[in-house]
Amino acid sequence: MSLPALLVRLTVATAGAYLAAAAWVAAFVAIWPGGTADAVLGGTVTAFPVATAAVLWAFAARSAARALAGAVLGILVLAAIGWLAP
Repeated sequence: MSLPALLVRLTVATAGAYLAAAAWVAAFVAIWPGGTADAVLGGTVTAFPVATAAVLWAFAARSAARALAGAVLGILVLAAIGWLAP
């Protein structure tokens, strides 16, 4: 693996995992039917597996470009759900 590819994967694994977890919490809060405090707590607790999955995806993808594209697509979908949900 080349150094630029490794740096892209490390960036996706760190920043991508953080952004995916944050977008997950926003989406979770937006669609949770209960109270806001319960939604934030539930979203935060369940964000840990999402961040773990993002890190695993960063290094399991066939190429660094696929890792980046998959992470960006997932983050955008979660952010759209959080932004557009009633």
